Amino acid sequence: MRGNLLRYGIIGTETEIESQPSFSFVMSQFEVQKLLLDIAQSPRPPEFIGPALGSSEISHQDLEELGLIRREDERYVLSFTLLTKADAGIVRRVGEESARSLAADLLGRRDEIERALSSYNVGGVEAGAVAFILLGCFSLDWDGLTLAAERGYAATAPKDGYIPWAQERAELSLRSIYWGSHNEYLPDVVVTSFGDHFSRPRYALPDSIWRLELHLAEAEMPASVASKLVGPAQQALNRMMGDAGRLMLALREGEKTLDELAEKADMRAEDAEPLMELLAELDYAVQEGASYRARIPVFTPADLPLVEELRGIGESVLEGWMGSRYDELREQLAEITPMRFGVDFAETFAQIWHYIFGAANGQLVEAGLFADPYAEERRYKGFIPCVWHPDVWRRREAEGN
Repeated sequence: MRGNLLRYGIIGTETEIESQPSFSFVMSQFEVQKLLLDIAQSPRPPEFIGPALGSSEISHQDLEELGLIRREDERYVLSFTLLTKADAGIVRRVGEESARSLAADLLGRRDEIERALSSYNVGGVEAGAVAFILLGCFSLDWDGLTLAAERGYAATAPKDGYIPWAQERAELSLRSIYWGSHNEYLPDVVVTSFGDHFSRPRYALPDSIWRLELHLAEAEMPASVASKLVGPAQQALNRMMGDAGRLMLALREGEKTLDELAEKADMRAEDAEPLMELLAELDYAVQEGASYRARIPVFTPADLPLVEELRGIGESVLEGWMGSRYDELREQLAEITPMRFGVDFAETFAQIWHYIFGAANGQLVEAGLFADPYAEERRYKGFIPCVWHPDVWRRREAEGN
């Protein structure tokens, strides 16, 4: 049965080369996916490659130039990170075991974390949801990958290049492995959802807008109509998302009437009203009488001290944990496919890290430090959204911290 055997992606930027098929095109070919999985089981001789690629119009030279295979002792072996179903099981087991010590290190600073969280004074927003975003997403996910790269634990993509990865699709539940952030960076606001990849689709921003844009792009219509309709429609959707984000930023200051929100967001009340109805439907906000209040974490520059403090705690924990656990982790994973084929563990670590911090986030939910994305009272489960001003993140970067 044909279909997608692999999930795949890159770290870095894919630059189009006119004389060479792109990574995304090559990896979309069923014959290529099957061949890579065949090689993962055992190195293959040159005469195996051509027939295996069949009518795909992809050559072994294409695969070599993209860094997917290399010739070694008259056979072809993998030269990039590909995790098979068996590998995923090993990584999941080792990752969950490793995550326990990472979660324990954070819980060892629970009093300090909860003291910092007490400064976030938006009624109706759970402190655990704030911790889930600032520690689970901003710190363990984003800062964790940055720190790993800075310390040489994770490889960084070459300039104008990328590091490819792939994983065989498996029936391995990802429920409560919280590792996925979806973000839309707009000029004066960022909308984010963070959660697992088990409960889909996410009824959040930017996910819901992305889904509408995809439907637009795939709609059956003449090219002449699509060229004049799809682009402007997508721009309108992005403007709507930005307006909704600005309304949420206004709610960081506390409850506001529709007129007050519209004034803060520099909008007309009649334009703000349907957006507030949407935000209420998504459980971003709730209307009580004539006023609205936020139900999700919202961060403005006023929250920078809190953001910095929690990211600082996370960075301290990550520094110690990676320094003490990295070599042990490499030894525990010595038999997974990329390691057997001599792929540098640093090139594989970004994928491994997702299993570790994702599982640690799940354990911190169980411990009650983080809010539960699957709590019974949540209308939409598996993720927690947030809205934040770009200066909340960029200012830390600008100051060189």
